[in-house]
Amino acid sequence: MARRVTLQDPTTAIKYLREDGGVILTNFSTIDDVEKVNADAAPYIDAILKDRARKSLPRETTRCTRLFGRSTTAREKWLQQPEFLQIINYFLRTVSIPYNDAHNAEIVTDATLSAAATLDIGTGVKAQDLHRDEFIWQHTQTNKNIRDEYEMGQDIAMGVLIPGIDTWRENGATLVSRK
Repeated sequence: MARRVTLQDPTTAIKYLREDGGVILTNFSTIDDVEKVNADAAPYIDAILKDRARKSLPRETTRCTRLFGRSTTAREKWLQQPEFLQIINYFLRTVSIPYNDAHNAEIVTDATLSAAATLDIGTGVKAQDLHRDEFIWQHTQTNKNIRDEYEMGQDIAMGVLIPGIDTWRENGATLVSRK
């Protein structure tokens, strides 16, 4: 079971992520902001539901891509929280010293958002097994990469799931649920 910690305690959140590979962040959003993001995504979800030619996911699952471009609330309130950025950048920040003649300088690059989507998962969808989606970026963890202890630099992405409704298996919560 994933441990819980408030977003306002990023140090503990980082500790739990290192130890467990996942954490439930409380106080991440208000109910009003969740409802605004749901309303921002609703026209896109509705259009997709009407057009079942898009069957790249199970019939009961609908995806609204480019969420941060379509929802000011998601982009400006969720993504820009300093504590959230501290957690993400702890794991994904890169430091490099590119060759530049005689002026080699350390360059620090914070994490880059590359994908954001809303998933509308309907009742009865089979739960997914625990998995990593790194293959999308042509990066795969092999058995020799998997260790008992977390090693910095092994991850190239982080998944963040923000439920838009109260989540239970009975209402389709197959990724993360309380039961």
